[in-house]
Amino acid sequence: MAQSPLIAVAGTVAGTVLGAGIQYWSARKSAEEASERVFEERAADAKFERLEKLHDSLDDCRRQFREVIFQGPNDVEDYYTRVREPYDEFREASNKARMYLDSEQRKTVESTIETFNEHRTELKFWAMQLDDDYPDSQKWQMEDLSREEIDESADAVFDMIRLELDPDADK
Repeated sequence: MAQSPLIAVAGTVAGTVLGAGIQYWSARKSAEEASERVFEERAADAKFERLEKLHDSLDDCRRQFREVIFQGPNDVEDYYTRVREPYDEFREASNKARMYLDSEQRKTVESTIETFNEHRTELKFWAMQLDDDYPDSQKWQMEDLSREEIDESADAVFDMIRLELDPDADK
């Protein structure tokens, strides 16, 4: 008979421990799932922010390049303000966005950077020719610059970003 109360107490203790263990495991699993959801949301937010910055910096860079190609730079200082700074911001944004792009998308961005870099170099030569601080600069030829080439190159990246952020956009 003494065993009956002992068995009852042992059963109660075992049930309590088992219940607490199950509750702990369930709470831990829920916390892990919540943590994973938060991580995924932050990753998605970071991707969106980086691609948005890439888009905005490219848009600004393209707009500035188009203006300077149309109006011409005033001097080298104007070149740095209106061409070099937006170009550098675009390059920085592209470097930060690289981790969210696949290899084909990276090639598209690199091609656009190359196009903009060629135009940036030509605009610098033009600015140096107009600046009195660079009297020995070479004669520069306008035919090397093309607003259409800049637009086509930028549009490829804009389309890529749009599809990356909204895969259903083309459907």
